[in-house]
Amino acid sequence: MLNPPPLVSVILCVYNRIRLLPRALNSVINQTFKDYELIIVDDGSTDKINELISSSLNERLNYTYIRHDTNSGISMSRNTGVKASQGKYITFIDSDDEYKNIHLEKMIEIMKDKPEIDFIHSFPEVVGDEKDDMWLPSIEGNNKLIHINDCVFGATFFAKKEVFREMGGYKNVSFSEDGDFFKRLSLLNKFKIYKAKEKTYIYYRNVEDSICNILKRINS
Repeated sequence: MLNPPPLVSVILCVYNRIRLLPRALNSVINQTFKDYELIIVDDGSTDKINELISSSLNERLNYTYIRHDTNSGISMSRNTGVKASQGKYITFIDSDDEYKNIHLEKMIEIMKDKPEIDFIHSFPEVVGDEKDDMWLPSIEGNNKLIHINDCVFGATFFAKKEVFREMGGYKNVSFSEDGDFFKRLSLLNKFKIYKAKEKTYIYYRNVEDSICNILKRINS
């Protein structure tokens, strides 16, 4: 007899983050809500991250490991994860961040309490030297910056699977694929969007190789 599909698919995309990945993995393992699958998309890593994943997870949870032969970028990696997902709901976690242990539980509570909602996003708890650097590159380009409080954080997206199908996934843009996705979703005006108030996702602001920090160095 086949097992029923999980309620939630958690997609974790990673590229050469062997030092930081255990934090993200452990936060998924420690969720109070357990009806989920973890889909890890390795975007062509060269740091033996597959060995870390195998030794860390083993049979501790329901997970799928997918490897790209070449580095394809975050948009294509997320699309790979969405395509492989089995859950009714899809969400994400970045390889350098972590969940609070009630994160998935709270998202499911919102979906049950507000069945008209199709898509949830939220503002994360920010860890890092944010007092001195609260500005990030804007999706509009032209060296324009946007305050961190006005940003959309794609890893907090939690949505019904049909939202991603209807949207055609993520576009292969140079940066802010989450901002692009959210803008297109809002303009479509078909799905009910809800911003959760509780901060259950932890975003580490000062990771050296984050796209935001790389772009800021280029533009400085």
